[in-house]
Amino acid sequence: PAVEPDIRGAISIRDQLDKHRANESCARCHVRIDPPGFAMEEFDPIGGHRGFYRSIGEGKSLPVVKYKKGQDVESAFQMPDGRSFDGFTSFRQRLLEDKDVIIRAFAQKLLIYGTGRRVTNEDRAVVDAVAQATAKKDFALRTMIHAVVDSELFTRP
Repeated sequence: PAVEPDIRGAISIRDQLDKHRANESCARCHVRIDPPGFAMEEFDPIGGHRGFYRSIGEGKSLPVVKYKKGQDVESAFQMPDGRSFDGFTSFRQRLLEDKDVIIRAFAQKLLIYGTGRRVTNEDRAVVDAVAQATAKKDFALRTMIHAVVDSELFTRP
């Protein structure tokens, strides 16, 4: 079951998550899920860029809209390996430093979607082949889709 941390006194989302991470069993997962979460806080629920949260209570009044300017978004954080980023753009740069990992993960997810089944450790060679085919063509999505369709995972029953 989900752990309900004691977040009394927390004002912002970051404060709530800091208190949640204080629980050792929660921190094990949050060390991996919080970095992309903080980076993505720069985007509102429909994908628009934002620099602050909306407020219907406290905050500076804004012209034309019914909400007020709430707290500023704090999107800086640290990756599990210690590399830091100061927002979404630098988070994306950190991800690109591990391009092979990203391409392999994307290939695996595309194989799962394309075949409708799980990809296991036994399928590692197929995932690697799809990723390598994509790397040869400058990481084009079309190339990855073709490699997935040509793979034995896609064609075998």
